[in-house]
Amino acid sequence: DFVITNAAAPSYVARSQVQGSAAKKAAEDKRKEYKQFAADDRYHFVPMSIEAMGHWDSAAIDHVRHVANFAVDSGDCVYSRYEVHRGLISGISFAVARGVGRIILQGQRLSAAVANGMAPQHLRNL
Repeated sequence: DFVITNAAAPSYVARSQVQGSAAKKAAEDKRKEYKQFAADDRYHFVPMSIEAMGHWDSAAIDHVRHVANFAVDSGDCVYSRYEVHRGLISGISFAVARGVGRIILQGQRLSAAVANGMAPQHLRNL
């Protein structure tokens, strides 16, 4: 389960004085939320917690490393362990950055629309 956290949000800013603390807190919250579900079905749950500005929780990094090792050890992978690991980290990081960029652009469009007096029913298409 992925969770992307904005460390600058009012709900995190007081706790975010240490880099990565917002991602760590979000991962802890996800573990608590899914603990019983994972135990009932005998799953090993790993929250993929990343801060909007790019910091990854250590459990997410370890999980990606585990997936990369599994891919290489399967024998069907033509890439090195390093290439698979960096490819996964880069691909996920790029997707997060792209999503954050879209949110910022949507917020700017919304602010401009409101400033120009656009009616609320027209804001859905921004």
